[in-house]
Amino acid sequence: MASCQLMAPQSSSPKSQSSSQIQTQAEICNKITYTLTLEGKKIWKGDQSDLPDKAKTIARGDKGTFTHLGSDGGSYGAVVYKIQNESKKWVVAWKNLKDKKNKVYTEITDQSVKWNDVKDKLDTEGSADYDTENLGYIAEVKIEADGNSPNMTAYIEPDSVSMAK
Repeated sequence: MASCQLMAPQSSSPKSQSSSQIQTQAEICNKITYTLTLEGKKIWKGDQSDLPDKAKTIARGDKGTFTHLGSDGGSYGAVVYKIQNESKKWVVAWKNLKDKKNKVYTEITDQSVKWNDVKDKLDTEGSADYDTENLGYIAEVKIEADGNSPNMTAYIEPDSVSMAK
């Protein structure tokens, strides 16, 4: 079983990295009872390719990883996972644009995902550390605020765990 630890924010990358390929390194951690299955994605900037298999289905206690390659000055997109045996979905969104602060946004919903709403919320409410609680779950997403190749880590867990903290 893979470790699912939310990363600690790191200091800015060396200046040499600022001229490197824009990309977002993602780690999606499943801390709930049910398997997460990728239901969809929306890419506003960057590579439109499919996610690797290891990020499509994430078992309990496991993690999925992927690297989203940017283009046209950014890596900007979102994924939605369906929670197995439930009608609930978990959205993870990121915005990594050249020479801008990186942002993330997350939500848990039992409705169909409206990508324009997700994009608007990412743009207006997103930050380097965003969390939400809804429908019996809590989710958090973090991204390194600076740099063209930030790490992004997201997790979902039952809200009873977070309430005990």
